[in-house]
Amino acid sequence: MPILTDEELNELKDQVSSHQETIDHQNEVISDLKSQEDQNAQQKKTFLTLFIVVLVLLLIFIGLTYSSPSSLGITSPGSQVVQKDNTQQLDSLKQQIETLQTDKQQLQSQLSQRNSSVELQEPSEYYAVQIGAFERFNTPLVSKDFLLIKGDENYYLNSYSIGLFKTLEEAKQLREALKELGFDEAFAAKYVNSKRVDIIE
Repeated sequence: MPILTDEELNELKDQVSSHQETIDHQNEVISDLKSQEDQNAQQKKTFLTLFIVVLVLLLIFIGLTYSSPSSLGITSPGSQVVQKDNTQQLDSLKQQIETLQTDKQQLQSQLSQRNSSVELQEPSEYYAVQIGAFERFNTPLVSKDFLLIKGDENYYLNSYSIGLFKTLEEAKQLREALKELGFDEAFAAKYVNSKRVDIIE
């Protein structure tokens, strides 16, 4: 076995120490490189995330610009024309509503005037259907102002007729309907100046 001298031993120690320093230095460099690589990877992730967020926001902005620019405060000439048309249509509809309300009020006023001044006038010549003649029954059936049922005194009987028709055919139709209801003695009659002048079976 060879024997090392002190000088050789010191020299070997120096070499080992030098190599150890080199290894430590290389380990530090490797550690720095790993740290730098981790930082680069983190920066890449951050950049990629920011890029995706910016891209999504850009797409949303473009979508809003095309779909509803007014929500972003952007007005295009076309949308201004549409808004102007809508405003004009709205004004026109408001004017029509006001006109219709005025017309409605006028019609209601005219109707109330007509209703208050309605006078039921008996024509000079008409047909009616007598529904009965009674000796003891002389109570009015309706107000004298309404002539749908008319009382007439013939001799000692009080007769009652219903209807006010221009034609004999209309009176006959009512007579037939009344007979079906049990007024077997009903008959049509012609009246002139509120007086019965002719009996028609």
